[in-house]
Amino acid sequence: MGLGAEKQERFDNNGRQEESQVKLTEQTPALEQLKGVDPASVEKAATYGDQMSAWDDRHLTEDQKEWMQSEAEVVDEIVSALGANQIRMGDVGCGNARILGKLSAAPGSYVGFDNDAKTIARAREDFQATDCAHFPDAADYREGLPRYTANHGKMDLLVCLGNTLGTLGGDRLEHIRNMFEHTDVLVVSVVENAKSVSLKRLEYYAKNGYDCHINWSTGTITSEQWGESFSWARDELLEISESMRTEGAEAAEVFKASPLGLVLVLARSRDTLDEISGESMRRFDHSNLNWRF
Repeated sequence: MGLGAEKQERFDNNGRQEESQVKLTEQTPALEQLKGVDPASVEKAATYGDQMSAWDDRHLTEDQKEWMQSEAEVVDEIVSALGANQIRMGDVGCGNARILGKLSAAPGSYVGFDNDAKTIARAREDFQATDCAHFPDAADYREGLPRYTANHGKMDLLVCLGNTLGTLGGDRLEHIRNMFEHTDVLVVSVVENAKSVSLKRLEYYAKNGYDCHINWSTGTITSEQWGESFSWARDELLEISESMRTEGAEAAEVFKASPLGLVLVLARSRDTLDEISGESMRRFDHSNLNWRF
C-alpha cells in the first residue's frame, strides 16, 4: 500500500477553503459506539513491524472483510471471463497477495508490485510453491511496473485493490493513466465517499488504536501510520472514465463492492468489456450504477 499521500486542498462553492478536518476523538462516536470495537481490546497494530501487519484478519473489521471478499468476487469473474490460466495479471499494491487465494482459477502468471520490502519478502515466502506468482523487488509501481512490462510485455489484466489508489500521493487521474498504459484491462477498487462508509472506515482506525483526522466533506482520513487515505464519489469515477477515452480506454463500467466501495473497470476493447460484463456480473449491483460508455 502506498504511503505519504500529498495534501489535497478542497474549496467550497464560494472559493473558501474547507475547514472540516477534525480530530477523531472530537467529532466521531466514542469507541463503544462504533460497531465491533471493544475499547478494552484496542490494539496498536503498527507495533507488529511492517505495513501488512495491520491488514491481517485479526486487525480487520467485519465490514472490511466483507468488502475485500466483494471486490475479490468482481476480480474473480473478470479473470475467468478473460481466460484465467491464459492471462498475465499484475497487482499494484499487492500487499500479501490475498487476491490470489480468492480466485477460483489462477491466472497464467501473477506479478505483485509493492513498495514495502518486508511485504514483498513475506509474499515471496508465502507463495514460493506457487509457480504462477512473481514478486519483483520493492519499488514505487511507477518504476517497477514499466520495468517489468518492458522486459515481459504488457499485462492482460492489472488490478489495484483495497483503496491503494486512495493512499498514493499526487494526481489521481495520472495514476490511472500510468497503470492503464501497461495493460488491456484495469480494475481499481476504492472506498466510496459517503458518511455511512466513513464511519465504517473509522471503526478500523479505532479498533487498531490509530489516532486520525477526518474531513467529513471529502471522506479523507489522515493518520501518521497511513498518511492520507482518500475516498471517491461516484461522479469522480465517471469523470475519470470519460477522461481516459483519450488514453485508449474504449469502454468503462463501475460496479458496487459492498459495503464500503466501488470498482472501476477500464478496457481497451468494447468487446472485452461486454465479455467481462456478462450475466455473471449482474449480481454486483450493476443496475444501480450502469455507468458505461
